[in-house]
Parts: sequence; C-alpha cells; structure tokens
Amino acid sequence: MTEKGVTFTALWSESRDAWEHYGMNSTSDFMLLDSLGNRLTEPEPYDEQLVTRLLEDLA
Repeated sequence: MTEKGVTFTALWSESRDAWEHYGMNSTSDFMLLDSLGNRLTEPEPYDEQLVTRLLEDLA
C-alpha cells in the first residue's frame, strides 16, 4: 500500500486499556481501524485479501 500513499499508526497502550477495548490479546494481534477508530477487521484470523480490499477502499 506504500505505493498508494497509505500510512498507518500503531496503537500502543502501556495500561492495556486500548487492547481491552478492541479485544486484543498480544502485541502480534493485528486489526484495521477506520479514521474514527471503528474496527474493520477482527484480531484473528488474519485475512490478507480482506485487509487489502479494505485498504484499497480507504485509500
């Protein structure tokens, strides 16, 4: 997605509040959020095709 100018911000919370809010269990969990913080994917299972399609829609 770099070639399309898509960037991302990693979410880090020392208190785990953000992790609990989004239902994440470990630092290796991945989910896609829109610009308002709405969850577009679940932490597991990772679906590369879905993530690619969602990123293209957001770009």
